Amino acid sequence: MMVSAMWHGFYPIYYIMFFMFTLLIEIYRDFSYHITPKLSSIIKPGGVIEFILGQIIIKTFVSFFLISHFALEIKLAWKIAENVYFLPYICIFTIFVLFKLFGK
Repeated sequence: MMVSAMWHGFYPIYYIMFFMFTLLIEIYRDFSYHITPKLSSIIKPGGVIEFILGQIIIKTFVSFFLISHFALEIKLAWKIAENVYFLPYICIFTIFVLFKLFGK
């Protein structure tokens, strides 16, 4: 992912966005591996509900990161994140750390 950021240019927001995408992919994998089997009575692993929930969650975060991406400047991206109280970044980092600490 970071090679893609270098390919697109040397805007710092590219590196932040691709790093967040990497964390988001890891979270999705951990969720599918650790959480979905525990919820198998409600959510069929590999089923439609898991797919739809995953898509909604991922597309919500991706849309936020893409808005920052189109800003291209750190000042504008900071202002965008500040307007939502940095919640997408906080959520991604918190969920990632929780899965890595307690996911086993």
